[in-house]
Amino acid sequence: FVETSIAMDLQSWSAKFDAKKRFVVLSEFNNEAVLDRETQLVWARYPAHDSPHWWSPEDCYVKFIGWRKGWRYPTIEELASLVDPNQSPALHSGHPFVDVFPMPYWSATTYTCASCSTADSAYEVDFGSGVVGHDYKQGLSLGRDWCVRGGHGYDGR
Repeated sequence: FVETSIAMDLQSWSAKFDAKKRFVVLSEFNNEAVLDRETQLVWARYPAHDSPHWWSPEDCYVKFIGWRKGWRYPTIEELASLVDPNQSPALHSGHPFVDVFPMPYWSATTYTCASCSTADSAYEVDFGSGVVGHDYKQGLSLGRDWCVRGGHGYDGR
């Protein structure tokens, strides 16, 4: 049984779905969450627009979405997996997400550089252009939160 489950998981990672088959709105989450069949991650259907600052990943830890706790900030790799570089805005056409603005969304992944402290900046994905960038965590930014469940959630930096 375990081998069958692993094989099924590996098949989803090697498959490429169009948006209508890739994303599934989860009724079990009160239609407030979306399963990405390609990555097996569960995303908040309605990304947060209440804070332009990267305060901490605790913003997602305290969320109650679809009658569930257990949310977190995505890693930059997870967040960037939602980008369709052939689209503008850069989210797959036919996706079921609501109110995704063409602006940056924060990741939990810290940006490091020679002249920065590791706590100063974090990576983000701009869903207007699909560009991965970074910004200061404490400054006024246009970044928003987009919570996720599942996956490894590990920032290896």
